[in-house]
Amino acid sequence: RCRVPFLITLFSTKRLTKKKKIFISFCIAIVVVTFQFILDRQEHLRLEKNGVITNAPSTYIDRELGYAHFSFVTTKGDTLKETKKCGGKKGFDEVYSNMKVVYNAENPKEFQTYYDFISYSLTFRIIFFFFIYLIFLTFFLIIMDRNIRGLYNFFK
Repeated sequence: RCRVPFLITLFSTKRLTKKKKIFISFCIAIVVVTFQFILDRQEHLRLEKNGVITNAPSTYIDRELGYAHFSFVTTKGDTLKETKKCGGKKGFDEVYSNMKVVYNAENPKEFQTYYDFISYSLTFRIIFFFFIYLIFLTFFLIIMDRNIRGLYNFFK
């Protein structure tokens, strides 16, 4: 007999109706989304409070969609390097060619590009996290319920 943890088989019980499964998926999704929103918001607030703006020389790497490779030196003398997709040479020229970085002086590994930092919108983040992301995550959990139930029945 297959021993599957209780949380995995939570949805597999026959006593749960579709509405209850949707409700459980929604509750799990709202907890995850809220947690990620709080982490995102706290990071932005830390960068607003402790952020240091510095230049980050970047180079264009021509692969697939195009990548921007950049590095910057912190006030402590550490060099941090990062590579991000930039959407081709045009995207690199618009955003990454004269790039600046905002990093947390207390934790230099916590940084954002200056472009992302100044274009941060709380309204957009709320719409994204609590509407778009919440809906997709709920549907994903519902679909995973069917897959987990199928696997559970297969190994039963």
